[in-house]
Amino acid sequence: MSQKVNWRSRIKLKNSYKMLGNIKTAVKIFEKNILEIIADYQKLSYQPAFIPVHMNNKIKNKAKRF
Repeated sequence: MSQKVNWRSRIKLKNSYKMLGNIKTAVKIFEKNILEIIADYQKLSYQPAFIPVHMNNKIKNKAKRF
């Protein structure tokens, strides 16, 4: 019995691994951006208990890129 290779699923698997790599780098970039936002936030003279709306939007906008 010869082994039949399903190339389509093989390619799909390869692509999904590629996508996983892209997601990982996206997450890394996103984490870096969030850390930058937090650093900016801590530079403020006062620290309210909640994140102001514009900070929230900043985080959302960075998340939308991915």
